[in-house]
Amino acid sequence: RFMNGTWTIPSRAVRSTCPGYNQWEWGLEEGGRLDTPYKDNALKHHELESLRKRYAARDVMYLAGKEDTEMLRSSCEDDWFQGSFRYERSTLFFEHLKRTVKNDTRHERLVVREVGHDHTYMYQSETGLHALFSPTNKELQIK
Repeated sequence: RFMNGTWTIPSRAVRSTCPGYNQWEWGLEEGGRLDTPYKDNALKHHELESLRKRYAARDVMYLAGKEDTEMLRSSCEDDWFQGSFRYERSTLFFEHLKRTVKNDTRHERLVVREVGHDHTYMYQSETGLHALFSPTNKELQIK
């Protein structure tokens, strides 16, 4: 987590106040509030490092709404460690991704201006349409 201007693993004392801080349904460890059988199945049949490498090697496009800034109050895991609102979470996740997969990443994050948490506006925006229909990530020419 990005805390006090640096990337760090929260101290044991901080983590103990939020026992599920690293248990995310889409993460690579057990836990989370949603059932994710495809992830659980992948973890049963593949080594963790193999899954990380596969993910890093894939072309992935992330869209983030610049105005997706509604303060969320759902849990200590989300609010304290992921970010207070979705745009912040997207920023922190992508920064973490760049640090963990270094220059091997084929992932891109595009910010959709003037859009909050609305999939219709996201996909109908110029940025969203380019993300969906451009042959490759590298061919995106967003103004």
